[in-house]
Amino acid sequence: MPTSLPTVRIFAAHPACMARAERIARQTGLPMTDSLESGQLILRVDLSGLDLLLAGDPMLGSGIRAEFVHGRTGYRIRMGRQEPLLRAAGLQHGSEQWVVDATGGLGRDGFLLASAGCRVDICERHPVVAMLLADGLERALAVSETETIARRLRLHREDARSFLGRLALEEKQPDIIYLDPMFPPRKKSALNKKELHLLQRLLGSSDPGADHLLGIALSCRSCRVVVKRPLRAPWLADRNPSWSIQGRTVRFDVYRGRP
Repeated sequence: MPTSLPTVRIFAAHPACMARAERIARQTGLPMTDSLESGQLILRVDLSGLDLLLAGDPMLGSGIRAEFVHGRTGYRIRMGRQEPLLRAAGLQHGSEQWVVDATGGLGRDGFLLASAGCRVDICERHPVVAMLLADGLERALAVSETETIARRLRLHREDARSFLGRLALEEKQPDIIYLDPMFPPRKKSALNKKELHLLQRLLGSSDPGADHLLGIALSCRSCRVVVKRPLRAPWLADRNPSWSIQGRTVRFDVYRGRP
């Protein structure tokens, strides 16, 4: 883990969670803590799963997690083809396209694509975010309403640049590559502000490799590359998309892949 980024501490919220917390600490090399000191980033292990929180912060203390069973993800799945991301991906009813979600994060967009019938490979390079994502997928597999969707996703705990670099040499190529680089929180959404603030504390406020990642994605022989951007942000890497689809606060820039 980069030394310039803050240390995350593992906290078991219940004695029954101690064995799992210790296993996560061994896997990640992160230290354990038995108290929540103000200002610390905490990966909390409780009876319902994992969440990331900033101890002592009244707005951020409740934590964030990868959640696919309840909340916004369920709403977006019910919205179906009205979702701008699904329109940008050009998904046809009943299609089973192969998608690489190169910037997995907490996995909501990847899960939405899987709900539309896609087979989705998700790349997440940061070990803590990958832990959150794996925990969310595990909980989704345990619920009948989301099990089928969760089985369409495969998590790769690695940098997407390496993953896509290998794919570019393969005969079979993904149909869609999806990129969602880190960008500042939007003013009108308290939930996004909370989530992005925590992730920026963990990962940094920008992704300097995003321009390079777009170039690698475009080198794959994919039908299209879809990039999520703030509504008024410049094009990623100053590369004009083939077209864009706008939502209320974000847009999806679509690039035709290499033939």
